[in-house]
Amino acid sequence: MSPVARSVALLQLPILTPDPDLARANVPLAAGSLKAAALQSTAAAVSIPPGDLLNHGGDLSLLEWLERGEFDLVGFTAYLWNLERSLWLARELKRRRPRTLVVFGGPEIVSGQPILASPIVDALVLGEGEPAFLRLLGDLAEGRELARVYRSEGLADLAALPNPYLAGALEIRSDEPVYLETMRGCPYRCSYCFYGKQYPAVRSYPESLLPELFARARAAGAPEIYFMDPSFNAAAGLEARLGRIARLNPSGIPLHTEIRLEAVGPEVAALLAEAGFASVEVGLQSTNPRALRAIRRHWNRERFLRGAGLLRGHGVQVRIGIILGLPWDGLEELDATLDFLIDNDLTEYLEVYPLALLPGTELRDRAGDLGIGFMDLAPYWVTSTNRLGEEQLLQAVGLIEERLDAELFPPIVPCFGALRAGPGSAAEGDSAGGFTRYLDLRDPREVRRWTRTPPRLAASVTVHLLGSQLEHPGQVADLRALGARLRDGHPFGLFQLVIEAEDLPPWEPARRLAEGFRNPGHIFERSRSLQQDLQGCFSARLIHLTGSPAAARRYYEGPVPFDLLLRYAPGLAASDPELMAEHPMLLLSPKVSPAEREALGSLYRGFERLLVEPGPAGTNGSGV
Repeated sequence: MSPVARSVALLQLPILTPDPDLARANVPLAAGSLKAAALQSTAAAVSIPPGDLLNHGGDLSLLEWLERGEFDLVGFTAYLWNLERSLWLARELKRRRPRTLVVFGGPEIVSGQPILASPIVDALVLGEGEPAFLRLLGDLAEGRELARVYRSEGLADLAALPNPYLAGALEIRSDEPVYLETMRGCPYRCSYCFYGKQYPAVRSYPESLLPELFARARAAGAPEIYFMDPSFNAAAGLEARLGRIARLNPSGIPLHTEIRLEAVGPEVAALLAEAGFASVEVGLQSTNPRALRAIRRHWNRERFLRGAGLLRGHGVQVRIGIILGLPWDGLEELDATLDFLIDNDLTEYLEVYPLALLPGTELRDRAGDLGIGFMDLAPYWVTSTNRLGEEQLLQAVGLIEERLDAELFPPIVPCFGALRAGPGSAAEGDSAGGFTRYLDLRDPREVRRWTRTPPRLAASVTVHLLGSQLEHPGQVADLRALGARLRDGHPFGLFQLVIEAEDLPPWEPARRLAEGFRNPGHIFERSRSLQQDLQGCFSARLIHLTGSPAAARRYYEGPVPFDLLLRYAPGLAASDPELMAEHPMLLLSPKVSPAEREALGSLYRGFERLLVEPGPAGTNGSGV
């Protein structure tokens, strides 16, 4: 009997965030690589959801797409940020279509994880995906019962694996980076990283694919090519490699990668710039030798500074990362690391990451011996260390923010405008891609309308209300009930509840309202657990919209639980410079002149996300 062609869907869900630009950065490289391998070797019809749906669609929108597709098999790439949502989709899909087979793979599928015993999952792919996934598809095509676990036997021959862009599995677009693997494996064995255990040997892809890939990226107007090598300058023949890339990149597509800064000398720095590298990521982690030994890292202060100076001298951004909560790193050691960065002017592109005890890593296995407490669920952040208790971790966040004059957790910004629709999506508008991003509920009739027929929501939704609605217990109850209904259908949705009122809205009714929309088990709640905050609620965020500068000033004079969104009026920047210096979120207006917009852009340089566009008129025609 001939093999039967099967239909397969592959999903790589994005980080859940209210920031549409950050969600848009989810390029499904893993799904694309599996699809490319399948296109080369099998007759399976493999589908990946359209980008707008995948990155911005709410839970029900994704579920309906899967149900309509009538797929024989649905595979999920599981990362720490999407595992719970992927499992929810798999469970609901099984309830609606019990015969659909569900497969999980990715970094979260490691020994000891509860998902390995989940009855929702029909098969698991462990380790390197392509060879194991092809064996799974072979069993599916031949009508054999799927094995519980598929694991690659040995390491894949990278020369035999097709590139997902060149194979047509992924599209090169003008609004998202091209993610390019040129090697797998890492010569380093940092104890907090799972990558080295997943790929124990360093292997390189043939460079023969680069000319066509660069040509296609140039033709499509790709904004960046991201070399995803874990340590780009660890491979042999680096200088010759950079010379080849420079010849392939005459138009200067910005390139980005991760490097070890200590290995950058004058020649390598010049070649990186000549090749088109606009930025590099560098993991400093800490300057504390004892902390670095505990995570199997090392650094050389002089060489680090030399490499940073050489790259910056060539105009290459050096984005340095440090980790909060390493063993043996107390407040004094953290302060010393910040001293080093500040004294050497290395904080402009600094990124701070709380330590995550990832499943399968050595550091997680040694957490008890090292005195580290951590979250059982993603993002697996540290909750205490041998040097920092829970309160001291919060103090550490405050120390970082004070010394860097920055917020470790950026403001949650509402969105009144439409999503920017990508190629092949529905027409642009409030429901771009077929789901709603903005709900105008200032008219009680709209509340009743959406209670009868809940909208197909985007993953993140701004809900617009009036403060006067909170003065009526019946209206609060109706809004709360609608919120609970929307939340039940979209448990991983994020809601920004914008309450429009001249003065501060009443807190208790607002808090009760937010509880209706909130999912306390949401990963977004846990990812903000180190944020010192009066609301203590993040999946349903309360925001006060006011046009009163006097009301806005009170936010900087004393503790106010609401977030502030100030309606900008022409001339405000000139008439109240002290308020503008605080960089409140501003809701702009079409009445703002081009000259004033330019001035605001200059004033808010580095804070551009806080300038909120009003978008089209709301659902009741009143606009914002």
